[in-house]
Amino acid sequence: MRSSFGLLHNAKQVLHWLDDRYQQYIYERPWASYREKVAREAPWPGFREEAEQFCRDGVLVLPCHFQGEILRGMQADVNRWVEKITMDSVGRYVMNENTKAYLRDSAAFSRAAMDPWILALVRYYWGKPVFLAHSSGYRLDPSPGGRKIGPFQWHHDANRKQLKALIYLDDVSREGQRMDYLPGTHRIWHRFGRGPGGYEETRIPDEAVVPYGQPVRCAGPAGTVLLFDTNGIHRGNQNQSAKRDVWVFQYTAGRHLLPFSGLHPEVLGRLTADDRRLARAS
Repeated sequence: MRSSFGLLHNAKQVLHWLDDRYQQYIYERPWASYREKVAREAPWPGFREEAEQFCRDGVLVLPCHFQGEILRGMQADVNRWVEKITMDSVGRYVMNENTKAYLRDSAAFSRAAMDPWILALVRYYWGKPVFLAHSSGYRLDPSPGGRKIGPFQWHHDANRKQLKALIYLDDVSREGQRMDYLPGTHRIWHRFGRGPGGYEETRIPDEAVVPYGQPVRCAGPAGTVLLFDTNGIHRGNQNQSAKRDVWVFQYTAGRHLLPFSGLHPEVLGRLTADDRRLARAS
């Protein structure tokens, strides 16, 4: 009797795992017709080629995407906010929508969150309607390198397919406090638990990533945007080169929607109905 009960319990676990993986597969799977619609409506030359490269590699660098007034506005807002923040355990000054209404306070960052080129690439990548899931930023001061903890070791995020748009607000050189990304690893089905121990399973030793080849060193001048699938293997870098301010927007197709304050009224009032839905304002 005990043996039969154990077999039944194990069978239920297997079925639950298969069902979860199937649901995740359906959730992640793009719709070809939606991608075609996005590409057809995109007014920018070379959009389809750029979008396909993004889908292939899981990472795309857009040098100097933000410039001028909007970049200066984002830089000024971070300088204003960071004065009231203390450093965290891994050496960052974190600005998180969970703790303060940063987006609603900033017309510049609200405009960036709804940038048409970025949204078109995000929509194409997902191949379905998307949502602004979360927003956060941080400052990383110059510090001794070599720390292999938290985001500064190879890892993937623990929610499978998600997209982040990371904006460099400072110049970041190839030898600076850049992000590294292993292209193509976004297609790996990682196994990890859902409890506290699951986080450790998302951290990857240096020797384990050798088979995946050379990483993309994600560098660029202030205003550069990194688009990347967080299921891919990536890491930050700490060194003494220069400070690095970044802001991150996270986009999903409906799962993992974290609370956020909403967009600045000046920006919200100009959005189309589709973009209001994306910004979770309708």
